[in-house]
Amino acid sequence: MAGEPPQGLLEGAIALASKLWPPVVGALISIQFQPKEATRMDRAFAAASGVGLSMILGPAIVDWTGVSSIAVAQGIAGGVALFGLIVIAEIVAGLKAMEIGAIMRDFVRSILRINK
Repeated sequence: MAGEPPQGLLEGAIALASKLWPPVVGALISIQFQPKEATRMDRAFAAASGVGLSMILGPAIVDWTGVSSIAVAQGIAGGVALFGLIVIAEIVAGLKAMEIGAIMRDFVRSILRINK
């Protein structure tokens, strides 16, 4: 049974970098489109979420559309990261505006019958 030859550390690192650079570049580009009130932690979370979303949805979109070009697949990964970061940032801003913490606090107080 002929398998692939074992990869060295350098070859594995290059293979990983070639899969990660399009989402990272897409996330870095879209950081400038973050909401004005976003903190550095919000931006870092959104960037990491955009890259993660791209790593999950990018290959799924490539398989679904039947793309065989590596360049197009990397473009899809970058685009998913670009728009995914913006969507995640808006979701986080919306959750902050909804003040979920206060809602959950009041809900727990009502369950435990704690007066305000």
